Amino acid sequence: MVAKEKKFFYVAIFLLLASPFVLGGCWGRMFFHMPGETFSTSRKVDSLLAENAKLETKVDSLAEMLNVTQDYTRVANAQLKIDIEEIKDDINALKEMLREGGTSGGLRAAGRRPAAQDTSRGTIPAATDTGLAVSPALPSLVPGANTSGKAGVMKNSAAETGTETAEEVKGTATDTDTAQTKAIPSPEAIYRQGYLYFNRGAYKLAIEELSNFLKAYPDEPLAEDAHFLKGESFFELGSFFDAIKEFSTILSKYPRGDKVPGALLRMALAYEKVGERDLALGVARRLVREHPYTEEASAAKEHFKELSTN
Repeated sequence: MVAKEKKFFYVAIFLLLASPFVLGGCWGRMFFHMPGETFSTSRKVDSLLAENAKLETKVDSLAEMLNVTQDYTRVANAQLKIDIEEIKDDINALKEMLREGGTSGGLRAAGRRPAAQDTSRGTIPAATDTGLAVSPALPSLVPGANTSGKAGVMKNSAAETGTETAEEVKGTATDTDTAQTKAIPSPEAIYRQGYLYFNRGAYKLAIEELSNFLKAYPDEPLAEDAHFLKGESFFELGSFFDAIKEFSTILSKYPRGDKVPGALLRMALAYEKVGERDLALGVARRLVREHPYTEEASAAKEHFKELSTN
């Protein structure tokens, strides 16, 4: 029993003497410094996680900016195509004018000039106004008309000699202006006629009537509706680029108009018809983004399934 106690005593003394050397060495320093290093590592991990979160936010922001840029690029490309089509139309029109120059051009110019006065009969034939109004011919001055005093004598003598006095010419010109003014239809009448043609399926006649309206009354409140109805007529005829041009006119001239959502929807469908699916999606995204609570936006989401997944 005494031997065991001595052995335990010696071991305790050995450990007591060896502990300063053990704890003072590398292993001791590592043992005591480990909690501090663990805390430092934890802080580094937290910092890396924070940086990663910031990077993810930046990536999401860049992705959103990229989507907006792509949408803008698609719309810009669409507008560029429309402008190119307009330039082509202008060039073709100039070529046609040059090809038909000379006598045919002279005949067209003569057709637009008022007819000359027919002095032999004492009448002035009516002038036409590009198909919008045709004034009836004025009645001829008949010799011996019921007049009184000197004025009657002057009129009779003028009719017999085949000439007209200044007073008579002034009077007939005034009558002509009055007749032409009465013959020009109102903007509502022209638009109504174009609308009736469209409802009957006579789309070419509707386009012609609406073009007359826009030429005569470009600043009327119904002009936006006329452009939209004209674009719809082109769409129904399968002239999709012409339809896109009309709908684009609405976006540029009436950016806050009532027909803008409908124009965007029909423009997207027209691009889809000509095989420009990406452009169609770009226009549809613009519709949903700028007019999210309209029926047109709901129709676009239903038609273009890709919009629902984004």
